[in-house]
Amino acid sequence: MKIKCIKLVCLQCKKEGLAQLFLNNDGSIRSARGRHYSHNDAKSNKPQFTYCKIENLEFLKTLLKTQGISLTTEKATSGQIGQARNDDLNKPKNSLKQQNMSGCRLVWFRTLAFQALNIDMVKYREFLESKYRSKAYACCIFNYTIKYYEAYSNPAIIQTIPETIRHNVLKSMIALSKFKGEYLEFHDKIKQYGIKWVSQDSFSSFLKIFNNDHDSLMQWVKDVSKVMKPHEQLWLKYVALSGLRRTEAEISYNKIIELGKQGRSEYINDEGIVEHFRFPKDFLRGTKNCYITIVPASLQEEIANSKQLCYSTLRKRLEHNGFNQRFKELRSFYSSFMAKNGLMSEEIDLLQGRVPRSVFARHYLKENIDEFKNRVLEGNRKLESLLL
Repeated sequence: MKIKCIKLVCLQCKKEGLAQLFLNNDGSIRSARGRHYSHNDAKSNKPQFTYCKIENLEFLKTLLKTQGISLTTEKATSGQIGQARNDDLNKPKNSLKQQNMSGCRLVWFRTLAFQALNIDMVKYREFLESKYRSKAYACCIFNYTIKYYEAYSNPAIIQTIPETIRHNVLKSMIALSKFKGEYLEFHDKIKQYGIKWVSQDSFSSFLKIFNNDHDSLMQWVKDVSKVMKPHEQLWLKYVALSGLRRTEAEISYNKIIELGKQGRSEYINDEGIVEHFRFPKDFLRGTKNCYITIVPASLQEEIANSKQLCYSTLRKRLEHNGFNQRFKELRSFYSSFMAKNGLMSEEIDLLQGRVPRSVFARHYLKENIDEFKNRVLEGNRKLESLLL
């Protein structure tokens, strides 16, 4: 049996939705039903549908024929094949698949969000990509808008969203309000609901200082290295010794290889310092930046002669072998270790892409680049012997 989905006005309830046709192998209709999105479940946030059984199959066949809809299934032998008539896929410039740079799939029920909000999803995606330098983050905001679109008309929903993602959901709603030209109205609305930006209190910060798994991180690095390929082990070493975020380390690692093959040297200066700020589109992202990285020249040379990293492949292999993704912890381990080995907090901030707002950091902190580099490399040597 094969299933074909087509957009159709339901013959029973007269609502527009999807008609699911269950076909025999010879192409004849065995049964049919209308499928209509109703709402998202309050707890799981999964879509809920209502169904209307279509009894008059002969009338349905006549209707399909008058609309020029074929029941041929020659492009597929099983599964839902109605996507062949999806106008969105026949227009590559406007298709969701082309616009969604992260490769995520947006199923039909989520497009209803944009119908409810009455916006052009392609233009909204272009708006986000122009607003945020990182395409990955623009995709994140885009997907949160789709998933929690009901929060735009009912901001009370935001209070029920887990704190770990509430910040991004609220950002997505604000971005949507700016796109629609309704920012002031939406700002007043969330103010009336008492919704505020979530910030970590001092006591939670205090607990995080002492509640960490840094002691087990060294063993994790040793264990995870056993399932990594040589170039992935080299990338892991770069993450540990640079203090970069996982995504930044991936981009930087691949850029060193790419520019090295092209014989270009603008990324690494004469002092052997990796200068991320020369590529602002990749490394200067507003609140999350990275300016420079200091690692041994031998490591830079190894990376330049290595092969590029595909993190999604590595992630799947680690998950298959039962390992957690603890690359984020390497960044905090780097900060703590360097602070204990002679670097000031302001210097660590500079290495990790932060410029403190203190008067000292903004106006009085001055560094001798050679002396600063030597102190960082000394810390790198100790960190490598301990962690790797």
